[in-house]
Amino acid sequence: MVKTTFALAYTETYHTQTIKAGNAVIVLEGDPLETSSPWNATAAVEYRFGLMRGITVNLRAEDIFRSSNSRPFWVDNPASPLYVPGIRLIPSTSVVNLRGIVHWRDFDVALFVNNALDLRPTLGQVGNPRPVWPQP
Repeated sequence: MVKTTFALAYTETYHTQTIKAGNAVIVLEGDPLETSSPWNATAAVEYRFGLMRGITVNLRAEDIFRSSNSRPFWVDNPASPLYVPGIRLIPSTSVVNLRGIVHWRDFDVALFVNNALDLRPTLGQVGNPRPVWPQP
């Protein structure tokens, strides 16, 4: 038996209020959250079959995709005391996971391989950081 699944989600996140430190505006109401991925998708294929009497095998491969978030953020605003020049946005990622399970009547044996392609995107590299708070 072959089973396929697909899930797609869109998320829009933003700050609901303005945040200040003294007179300095840190975040404006409506600024997007920098950690959210707007588009997320998961596709999977699962194959189940009988190996021999009383033993079944279940194989699954899935790809989990998260889009980059290219909206401007508060760390991109030169007026913010938390401005970081040269910051790199979080890139899109695609992670492949594999799973194999052998089922006997009284127990199971499973093998999981997460991030099978060993992808290692840079998540949150910054350029030339400066002090977080304005100096007097």
